[in-house]
Amino acid sequence: MMYNAHTSVFVTTDFVNFHRWPDAPASRHYLAGLHRHKFKVDLELSVVHNDREVEYHTLLDQLRVFIVDDLMRNWDMSWSCEALAGKIVHWCREAYPDRDYYRASVSEDDENGSTVDLWKE
Repeated sequence: MMYNAHTSVFVTTDFVNFHRWPDAPASRHYLAGLHRHKFKVDLELSVVHNDREVEYHTLLDQLRVFIVDDLMRNWDMSWSCEALAGKIVHWCREAYPDRDYYRASVSEDDENGSTVDLWKE
C-alpha cells in the first residue's frame, strides 16, 4: 500500500458583524432580520516543506488585514457563511498562488457554518 503525504498550515481568527437572510422561509423568519454573530474563520493551505514555508503569524496577520480592509469595508448584510468562506479561500489563492490545496471555513458563534475547498486536479 502506498500513502501520499499532504502537509498544510492553518490559522484561526474571529470577528463580529451583522447579517440577515432576506429570503428566509417562514419557519426561520427570525433570520430575515438583522442579527449579530461572532464569525469564526479557519484558513488552511498546503505547503511544500515542513520548515515554516508559510509562517503562521504572517498568514494570520494577512488574513486579519483582508477581513478588515476588504470584507468589513465592503460588507453585504446578506452574505452567508458559504459566501464568506468563498471570498476568503479565493483571496488566499491570490495571496498564495500555485498551492495544491486551500480550505476556508466560516462559522457562526462556533455552532454552524460552511467550508469551501479548492484543490488542483
